[in-house]
Amino acid sequence: DRVGVGGSVVVTLTDLDLDVNASFANTAQVNVSRFGVTPGPDTSRLLTVTETGPSTGTFTGSLLTASAAAASFSPAERAALLPDVVVGSSIRVYYDDRFPGRTVVADRTG
Repeated sequence: DRVGVGGSVVVTLTDLDLDVNASFANTAQVNVSRFGVTPGPDTSRLLTVTETGPSTGTFTGSLLTASAAAASFSPAERAALLPDVVVGSSIRVYYDDRFPGRTVVADRTG
């Protein structure tokens, strides 16, 4: 999928051992940034992904990329946008998998 300025980045994560309570949908966090930029508070966003249902092990979440219209947003709304995305940008998602204890990185070109 292509992601443009002002578009939405949708992240899907599958990790069965994150299903810590089979009674309800669990959550996890991933870090999303533009490829080639060092992740940090000004260049990346922490995204909470929610399990698609009890015991599925599949989690999804989305966030908007910054656009010119963001100037009219409140500071809280601007803080939730993924910055520095331009046409053709690649998006990088970092996820720390506790079991087996590794960082998973996935890239998508927009």
